Amino acid sequence: MTWITASFPYLAPEIIEKFGAITTTRKEGVSLAPFCSFNLATHVGDKLTHVRANRAILREHLSSFHSLCEPYWLEQTHSVKVLELPQQYFYECATDKVPEADASFTRKPQTTCVVMTADCLPLLIVNDDATEVAAVHAGWKGLANGIIEQTMNAMTSSNETLHVWLGPAIGPNAFEVGEDVRQQFVQQSNTYSPCFSAKQGQSTETKATENKLTKENKYLADIYALAKVQLKALGVRYISGGEYCTYSQSELFFSYRKEGQTGRMASLIWIKN
Repeated sequence: MTWITASFPYLAPEIIEKFGAITTTRKEGVSLAPFCSFNLATHVGDKLTHVRANRAILREHLSSFHSLCEPYWLEQTHSVKVLELPQQYFYECATDKVPEADASFTRKPQTTCVVMTADCLPLLIVNDDATEVAAVHAGWKGLANGIIEQTMNAMTSSNETLHVWLGPAIGPNAFEVGEDVRQQFVQQSNTYSPCFSAKQGQSTETKATENKLTKENKYLADIYALAKVQLKALGVRYISGGEYCTYSQSELFFSYRKEGQTGRMASLIWIKN
């Protein structure tokens, strides 16, 4: 198993030792093409035996940090639903189905928050004394609808004490969106405007006639910048990460936009004993 350790440069070393935060890559698993090879998602069409084997490898890695090594997997639906672990998770957990949510948080040690992505933005969050952590799945829909704000509203820590790492997502040179997506942000605030650049040969002006948006207008969106605008507006001062591109770094990451049918990485965070 190959993973990326989340970086929190504004935390003291003794605080960093109190928690773990990683993102898996697509390397060193057992899944076959098009899911090769470390796919952790059960909903993408991969053989369940392969997914279970990959999750077992992940559990083995986590077991070196804590005994409760099974992550609290979510059924992600691009919602703004947030669950506290483990209380709300078990309350909503059906017999054969994991709860629907796109973020989770906990103050309990040895409890692993996890989200899966393959172009969407994963955010890993920890407060300044490592007593509360969270994982957020933020595609453009979740960002536009306020998944980050909802997560921070649910947490007990004040926003100015939070440290946020932006995990691997589709980069600003690859994330093409339409005018409809751009409008969902800029209608909320003009501070989002710099996060969109018109594709070459297009004007940045909205091509609208009689208040009807044309389908031809295409933009490149910076999902990292969109998240940073929101985080700063929420009073978050400590932001790191945002240097990867799942679309262009296909040797490391799954990319739904590039591959269509593909696997998923996991971003995980937990408090140690």
